[in-house]
Amino acid sequence: MEVTVTLDTSAFDHSLVDLQRALTYASPLDLDNVAFKIRWEEHSGLGWVFMSPTKLIPNFVLVEKATKHSNVDKIYISDPTTKGTEPSKYLVLTIIGFSRNEKRF
Repeated sequence: MEVTVTLDTSAFDHSLVDLQRALTYASPLDLDNVAFKIRWEEHSGLGWVFMSPTKLIPNFVLVEKATKHSNVDKIYISDPTTKGTEPSKYLVLTIIGFSRNEKRF
């Protein structure tokens, strides 16, 4: 008596390929969602630290989105080329948890 069993795995292989394609697009989107939540927390937290922040101060925290090739999000403080103190000099200290230096006045 001889028993032969054949298993057709073509449907499983196709679904595995579809899952792999979906994950290449889903993981950057999930990373972006987390990065924008972190940005929002920093944005709302800066309103508590500064007495009356201008609209520009919380908007200096920016997010560089992940791509399907890199899978890396970057959250950083932009330094626009304007007159005055660069935002990274006083915002980094407040984000880390230190207080700002006292002003002369």
